[in-house]
Amino acid sequence: MLKKIFLVLFVFILLFPQFLLAYSQDSLKTQRPKVGLVLSGGGAKGFAYIGLLQTIQKAGLHIDYIGGTSMGAIIAGLYAAGYSPESMLKMVKQQDWNALLLDKPERKFLAYEEKEYSENYVITLDLKKKGIVMKSSMIEGQEINLLLNHYFNHTYRFTKFKDLSIPYLCIGTDILSGHAEVLKEGNLAMAVRSSMSIPVYFAPTYYNYKYLVDGGVINNFPVQEVKKMGAQIIIGGDVQRGLENNIENLNTIPKVMDQVSSFYRQKANQIAYKNTDVYIHYKMKYSLMDFNQYDSIIALGRRVSQQHYPELKKLSDSLNAIEVLPLRKFNAKPLDSVFVSDIRIEGTKKVPVNFIINYFKGFKNHWVHIDKLEHTIRMLYGTRFFKHVFYELQPHGNNAVLVIKINEASLGEVSAALHYDSDYQGSIMLNLALRNSMGYGSKFFIKAIVGPNPRLKTLYLLDRGKKIGVGTTLDMYAFHFNLYNGATKETAYQFTNYSASAFLHYGFRNNYNLRVGLEVRRFKFDREYLPESIPNAAYNFATYGNVFFNFRADTYDKAYFPTRGFKTDFLLEHLAPFSPGWSQQLFQNASILYINYSHYHSITKKLVWQNSFFGGITFGKRNTPIQGIFFLGGLNPANYSKNIVPFTGMHFIQEQGLNVWVAHTKLRYQLINKVYAGVQVDLGAIQNNFPDLFNSDNFLLGYGIRFSYNSFIGPMEITFMDSNQHTKPGVYFTLGHWF
Repeated sequence: MLKKIFLVLFVFILLFPQFLLAYSQDSLKTQRPKVGLVLSGGGAKGFAYIGLLQTIQKAGLHIDYIGGTSMGAIIAGLYAAGYSPESMLKMVKQQDWNALLLDKPERKFLAYEEKEYSENYVITLDLKKKGIVMKSSMIEGQEINLLLNHYFNHTYRFTKFKDLSIPYLCIGTDILSGHAEVLKEGNLAMAVRSSMSIPVYFAPTYYNYKYLVDGGVINNFPVQEVKKMGAQIIIGGDVQRGLENNIENLNTIPKVMDQVSSFYRQKANQIAYKNTDVYIHYKMKYSLMDFNQYDSIIALGRRVSQQHYPELKKLSDSLNAIEVLPLRKFNAKPLDSVFVSDIRIEGTKKVPVNFIINYFKGFKNHWVHIDKLEHTIRMLYGTRFFKHVFYELQPHGNNAVLVIKINEASLGEVSAALHYDSDYQGSIMLNLALRNSMGYGSKFFIKAIVGPNPRLKTLYLLDRGKKIGVGTTLDMYAFHFNLYNGATKETAYQFTNYSASAFLHYGFRNNYNLRVGLEVRRFKFDREYLPESIPNAAYNFATYGNVFFNFRADTYDKAYFPTRGFKTDFLLEHLAPFSPGWSQQLFQNASILYINYSHYHSITKKLVWQNSFFGGITFGKRNTPIQGIFFLGGLNPANYSKNIVPFTGMHFIQEQGLNVWVAHTKLRYQLINKVYAGVQVDLGAIQNNFPDLFNSDNFLLGYGIRFSYNSFIGPMEITFMDSNQHTKPGVYFTLGHWF
């Protein structure tokens, strides 16, 4: 009996290894292979992947690993973070792609003085210590970064991308070494931002101690990298067009950029294609930057993906026959708020940390709404002290540390623009903007206008953020105008003015500005002949000073052709002549109050209604300093003097008086892209005696039809107009940015 037992044990020991081997091999045969999804880069063409994801879900196909480059990194990252294809579709459709690609935040976030001095130039160059240089990239990507942060903020605790809903990676290129970098950990939003930084268009991203640009430069289809994660079956979505062999088709900058990038990634692509099991190529006529064609690209993506549905369904069924894995829930949403336990500032060199911290008062140790955080980031960026203001949320226990990552702006900028109009004639404007070069938080602007009516205007501002600051201005100009009797020209003047002011200022919400200060002016008139009725003193330089209170607001959504918002300028000043000859013979003290208000309202998407009002009152005797007199006429909205009020159908400075009111109304319709037509009507009065303003016999009526084109050098407009002061209609023409 004992011998039989030993015999059985002996046989079992001999056969057990073979049994284990057979069992192991059988298990391998039945183990479910891992599926990886790889999405290539391709700019706007990558919208096609939304259709691919919809088809994958329809087929019930479980994805185990996912990776991509550039736009493929964005779509893959959103899927890995738990967003459904339908959610991505909504994201794409609700985005203003023009504003995003121009990297322009809403105008309301731009600091008031920047709206006044740094908008609307034909060309702008950076000013550095080495001199004037071209920008290293077209945009910094400020708005792109905020957009990615918004949609990926719920993943801030996942510092290793393998822990996401679907393990994920993306590819960047080290711009210093030229090596492809596999990004698998860190901040997900910044990883994606690094992967899609198209060279020249986007500035490089500093990520994980390296400066990275678009991964598509070296590896635009990271199949091998996803296989190394553990994927055994690769599904590849590819929107690359390959090398173009017809020079005539390389007719845009994006196409040329794509062609040049393709040289370096061809070898990596060939290896990737050989290792792709289900290859889905989206051939299309669209280019990298056709973001506004998202509807057509998404539709094409659905159509092409649906052609591969049988193949994807067969794969799904075969995998489910081995092991059924339910589809993950794709119901991710951005965070609504986060508890901030601490705030850290990185990247400061010149700007004091306290200047930045003041913007985030009330954030530390509080729940902070993401909308408020993004609003504050944009307000800080709107100061123009920074090339970019990025933020990251980093895990800290159950809460988050808010990290503000800034890149300070260069020394300044040099800008130029052209302009012509029927009143001031042709001119060239040069603008110099210096920031932080004359003290921390300082801004210094010089605006020079060269032409028949020259001007030099400067502003020095010490910006203390949300505290009261100080400033000074210098304004020197000369311009010609005619003197009219009714609509008949009598003679011509040249008015020369030199003025300087010092003031306290306070800005809030970047749309409102308050100044209180002192001003000194020195001016004179030159004219074709000297009437005997006016003393010689009037044609020598005279000096006077004033104390002023000035409140201004500007919430226009656009500098030109706005569709919503209002602008107001309220001024109260007291004038006192310093020149004895003037005070004895002509002018005495006076106080002036005026308000200029304009509001735009969109009736429909293309029809806009504007209402404006100007009212001015001079308190004092009839002999008032020249700056206490109001002038009416012309259509220039950017006159050298605030006392010159535009009026349709009248010559430039045709009427004058101590008191004035004007109501404007205008309807503007967008005919086609950048082309507009409108009608405008002005009603008002200008008189020396205040009660005469409301006598209907003194009312002025002007009306006109305007045609406009928003060109790259500024608006081109022609207005056909008339008024009850003219015997025949007039024409007004303007071209270029107003200054």
